[in-house]
Amino acid sequence: MPGRDADAADGARIRSTEHGGNSNSNSTSTSTSTSTSTSNSNSNSNSNSNSNSIGNRTSAAIEDNQPMTQPGNWYPALPAQSLPAAGAVLAASVHGQDLALWRSASGSVQAWEDRCPHRGVALSLGRVLGDRLACAYHGWEYAAGDGRCVAIPAMPQQPVPGKVCVKTFAAAECQGMVWVALGATPPRDPPPVAATDTAPHFLRSMAIAAPWATVEAALADPLGFTTAGPCQWRGHWAGHGGLLLWTLDAAAHWCLLHVASAAPPPQTELPSLFGALRLLREQLHSAADT
Repeated sequence: MPGRDADAADGARIRSTEHGGNSNSNSTSTSTSTSTSTSNSNSNSNSNSNSNSIGNRTSAAIEDNQPMTQPGNWYPALPAQSLPAAGAVLAASVHGQDLALWRSASGSVQAWEDRCPHRGVALSLGRVLGDRLACAYHGWEYAAGDGRCVAIPAMPQQPVPGKVCVKTFAAAECQGMVWVALGATPPRDPPPVAATDTAPHFLRSMAIAAPWATVEAALADPLGFTTAGPCQWRGHWAGHGGLLLWTLDAAAHWCLLHVASAAPPPQTELPSLFGALRLLREQLHSAADT
């Protein structure tokens, strides 16, 4: 679990913290990859860890969000601008599942188990080769989409074993956010769309040392944010309006908070705005202790 003094996404295994610039993706696009098995994580651990005082404050809006903690639903993993085409591979934790997130040269977002099926090395240490991901250890290459092994550099003359395949999960982009579903089959519906007329301007991602359900309850009361859809919130904080929040159920005892504004804030307001976000993180930590 990340420490209380973590800045941005420390301990989250997502190695992208502050996000400047506006996302150009307002439409939803979904990867066709699916998981070979269901996640073993049990979302009940999140709700059981809440204190009675937080649970008593849970509103109807929070209850509407509760189904999002099931493996078959969409999770807001990270801002889409963190994944440039054929760029770096990012490690993430979603509902206790370690993932390697990357974007192929063709532009499709991939969400894979962070484990090479050859020797178990983290695929997030690998590199993108066009529409393939190469493991950092022996260089085995896996194709975007179904995760099939398509090349073994050490044995170029030998046929590739047909059953070697990375476990893959459904991934989609919606309003500049990458969403991931951990179920055996992709959800029938696309990721939820927040009620906003403009593409969000992402500011930063913050690790919160508290269970997801506790953070959701505290955002509604006492912090006064309004639900904008499953795992999505909007409101004002410390004199700054037009804030959009996405909550990610990362693991049993911590979560991620992705923060954006409805419009790019003036440069002169950035110091005050990021100071307000640090205060928001501390308030959420305090809620976990009550």
